[in-house]
Amino acid sequence: MDIVFFLSSYFKWNSMWWSEILDKKDLEWTFDEIYDDSIKIIHKYNAEYKKIIWYKSEIRYDYPLEAIRETLINAMLHRDYTYIWANIRIFMFDDRLEIISPWVLPNWLTIDAIKSWIYQRFTRNEYIINFASKFFSKIAENLWSWVNRIKEICKEWWYIEPEYLLTENELRVIYYKKPVE
Repeated sequence: MDIVFFLSSYFKWNSMWWSEILDKKDLEWTFDEIYDDSIKIIHKYNAEYKKIIWYKSEIRYDYPLEAIRETLINAMLHRDYTYIWANIRIFMFDDRLEIISPWVLPNWLTIDAIKSWIYQRFTRNEYIINFASKFFSKIAENLWSWVNRIKEICKEWWYIEPEYLLTENELRVIYYKKPVE
C-alpha cells in the first residue's frame, strides 16, 4: 500500500493561478509505519498556535489532528485494493487538506446514509479490518462510526466539518483550514 503526500501552494502569476509543489513523499512500508509516517508529515505542516480560552492557554492547529487520524485509518482500511494503480493521496494546500482514497461505495450506500446511521454495515476488506482491529485498539473502537466521530471531534474543537466528495472511484475528504480566532 502506498500513500503519496503532496504539500502545495497556490500563487498568482500573469493573471493565472499556479500550484507549486513544496514537498512530496511516497510512503511504502507496513500498515502501522505508513500510518505513523503520514501523521508525522501532516503534523509537521499543520500550523500550531496558542489560544487563550477561559484564562488558560491551549494549543490549537489549523486542522483537527484526531479527525485526520480517523480519516486516514479509514482510508487505509476501506480503500479498494483492486485499483492497484491508485494510491491514497494526501494534499495540503494553503487553505485545505485533502485525503483521497480509491474507495467505491456500493450503489445502495451514500455518505448521507452513513452520517445518519441509516445503513447496513459494509466492509470490502474484512481480513484487513479484522487484523488491524486486533492490533490497533482505536480502530476496533470506532470502526463503524468514523464519519460521526469526525463530526463530534470537529464540533468539540470548533472546526468546520469536512466535506465528503464521492466520485466513481474515489472518496475525497476535504478539511478546510481553521481561521485563527
